[in-house]
Amino acid sequence: MKQALNFSPVFNPAARTLDFSGYSGFDPKRLIAVINIDRNAIIYATGRSDIGLSSISGSTITLIFNTTSHNAADRLTVLYDDVNLGYANDTAASSDTGSFSLLAFVKRGMQNWTTLLDRIPALVSGRVPVDASGTTVTVTGPLTDTELRASAVPVSGPLTDTQLRASAVPVSAASLPLPTGAATAANQSTANSSLASIDGKFSSLGQKVMASSAPVVIASDQSPIPITGSITSTNSANGNTGSAVPAEATQVAGRDGSGNLRALSVSASGVLDVAGPLTDTQLRATPVPITGSISVANNANGTPGSAVPSEATQVGGRDGSGNLRALSVSTSGVLDVQASSLPLPTGAATETTLAAINGKLPNIGPQTSANSQSITFATNIPSLAVVENAITLDGAPAQTAVVNNILTDPSGAAATASENFRSASVQIVSTGTGGTFIFEQSNDNVNFVALPVFNAALVTGVPITGAITATASQIIYTFPVRARFVRLRIATTITGGSIRAFSRFSTEPWTAAAQLVASNTAANNLVTANIAASQTLATVTTVSAVTAANLALPGILTDVASAAITTTATTAAFSPTFGTGYIVNIPVTATSGTGQFLDLSVEESDDSGTNWFKVYDFPRITATGMYRSPILRSRGNRVRFVQTLGGTTPSFTRSINRLQLSGSNSQISQLVDRTIAPNTLNSTSPTLNVEGCQDFNMSVRITAQTTAATIAIQFSDDGTNFHTS
Repeated sequence: MKQALNFSPVFNPAARTLDFSGYSGFDPKRLIAVINIDRNAIIYATGRSDIGLSSISGSTITLIFNTTSHNAADRLTVLYDDVNLGYANDTAASSDTGSFSLLAFVKRGMQNWTTLLDRIPALVSGRVPVDASGTTVTVTGPLTDTELRASAVPVSGPLTDTQLRASAVPVSAASLPLPTGAATAANQSTANSSLASIDGKFSSLGQKVMASSAPVVIASDQSPIPITGSITSTNSANGNTGSAVPAEATQVAGRDGSGNLRALSVSASGVLDVAGPLTDTQLRATPVPITGSISVANNANGTPGSAVPSEATQVGGRDGSGNLRALSVSTSGVLDVQASSLPLPTGAATETTLAAINGKLPNIGPQTSANSQSITFATNIPSLAVVENAITLDGAPAQTAVVNNILTDPSGAAATASENFRSASVQIVSTGTGGTFIFEQSNDNVNFVALPVFNAALVTGVPITGAITATASQIIYTFPVRARFVRLRIATTITGGSIRAFSRFSTEPWTAAAQLVASNTAANNLVTANIAASQTLATVTTVSAVTAANLALPGILTDVASAAITTTATTAAFSPTFGTGYIVNIPVTATSGTGQFLDLSVEESDDSGTNWFKVYDFPRITATGMYRSPILRSRGNRVRFVQTLGGTTPSFTRSINRLQLSGSNSQISQLVDRTIAPNTLNSTSPTLNVEGCQDFNMSVRITAQTTAATIAIQFSDDGTNFHTS
């Protein structure tokens, strides 16, 4: 049974490997798929050439899918066929022990329950009846425990509320222990207090004064922030000459001998104070050299957080009116910046740009193409495989009466919708010997016309458009689907038996078994040109038109002349002379022996006879007759026939003829295996080269069995490592 494992293999994206050694009893043949959830990608699927496995080593598989961009910690979902759980068709276990699936044990338990329930009598007034015949039971009044039993009666199993007490017992859960971290009134009060504290630290929207604003500090490694326009600050540095120094005015200072800041001192008239008396001659006659330090009054010292000294140097700027404005800082020394009207950098996100982006995103769910986002696949992703989508319909059984449509169960008047499919095949299983049925199609579901169908067993593709007479047969009809509705109508009552339809509708295009060439003009288009046997056709430079050619007509080659064969033998290798395919026919004119049989296989070689591969197995031949193969498309440059005889003193008089063809056809391969042992686990058949084949059918004939065998088709790309599809 397919299930998602609660197990994740060791994932090595660089090596593209999955290690399942940690999963007990891992069998690569039961691995179905592996999905990388974090990458939203299927990295392995059985039977897929693009995402299958590259190789297997023990419990480690190497993927074809390129996972080098994935991460080893990605979450994986593994789909696995766990036989221990069993399947829906498992029979019930024959005992309570032994090697059975879980579903087999469940079915055994249900059978036991059914047996047990059958032994319980029907209730009488809601009670189980008890047979007390021959015994007088007299009970009056309530009985004491001593009267009821000599010793305490042990009770096992749950008792109902009625059995335990006369009235309900109230239960209080006020003091039940709560899980760790559970929400309580105390915890909610703490959370509410925290939320109230957080809310108290934020003011309402809009610009506020500094005392009502949240402080902001610029990061220590913040790159320069370009600011355009003017900066508004408190006018704290304007002042008039002779008036008191503004609190934040810029003052000029110097450093004294101790390294302290000292503001320069001026007189009331604005003259710089200089220590020591200087004469007028010393001051003005010639430049006066001054050596040493100049002493000034210490009027500019200050400490952070204290009042600004009256002559401290302050940084300011010019406002829009040309006035000096000192820069304002908060009590923590952070520069107050008003950015409410600053222009944003080019490309900054705004409500407008976000709305524009939102308008480009589609709504969730299916949308029209005009309301969907256009995407394109990356150029380096693996090719996307187109997977066929098909449905099957089992029609109503035993149909004889005239009715519009027998493709469905039940049959009826309604046609079958077919607009999502491109081809179909319908097998008519018939025991009838009279009456007719017809395939029809329609686009309006009202007016139906004949639907041309083809008998899949016929090599020449001749369309059937009329009513078909019922015969005892199991014919498969194929046809392209080009209408919205199709139906299979019983036109006249089926007699001598009944018919039933088994249908398969596919999204794959329909392919004809053979190309039918016809002319729309009623005329004789056959023109014959003869070349004498003694003539040689010279080089033809240009052929303007070809009216008719015999290229597709088969040329008969007798590879084995008619003769008796009594032992197993393999023919010599034959070289095909022309054409792209061939048909093998085996006329058997005489046979003798006890339980005699002839198994004949067609083999080809693509290396001139060194290595051979099987192409087609004939069904077992046990009697005289003509045995033919379908058209086999040539894949090698040599052909041979392997003849295996069995029975007591077998003898077959036969010849083997090969009809070479130039017509194209689909690849057909057939393997008849008589060596696989259904009672032996992992018994395998010989391999068959199926390159070029599009469809695969397997028929298994088992004459007797006690436990159903599970038989699966396996495929391989290298002929060594096989996987179940």
